[in-house]
Amino acid sequence: MIKVDSSDFTFQHIVFLSNRDLWLLLAENDNVTILQACQKADDLVLFRIRSVFSKTAVEYFNDDLNKFCGTSEAKVIEARKRMVSVLSELYEHGRLYDWDAKYAS
Repeated sequence: MIKVDSSDFTFQHIVFLSNRDLWLLLAENDNVTILQACQKADDLVLFRIRSVFSKTAVEYFNDDLNKFCGTSEAKVIEARKRMVSVLSELYEHGRLYDWDAKYAS
C-alpha cells in the first residue's frame, strides 16, 4: 500500500478499499452510522458498498437506506466523519492491507 497521510482520507476513499478492507471498515461501524453516512452519497460509493453484500443483504440495505432518507445534513456529516475516523485508525494501526486499484478508474 502506498503510504498516505491518514488525515487526507474522505468518505469517498472507501471506493478504493479491497473487499477485505471494506468489510473490516463496515464491521467497525454500526448499521445506523453506515446508513446515515450513505444518505445522498455518490452512486459509486453506494455501488462499492453494495458490491460486498449478498443479493439479500443488498435488498435489506436498500430498504433500510430508504428509511433513513430524512436524515439531517448534520447527522450525515457526523456519520461520515465517524467512518473516516475509523478508516484512519485502521490504516494507522496497519489493519488495512491495500487499496483496490480497479475501483480507481
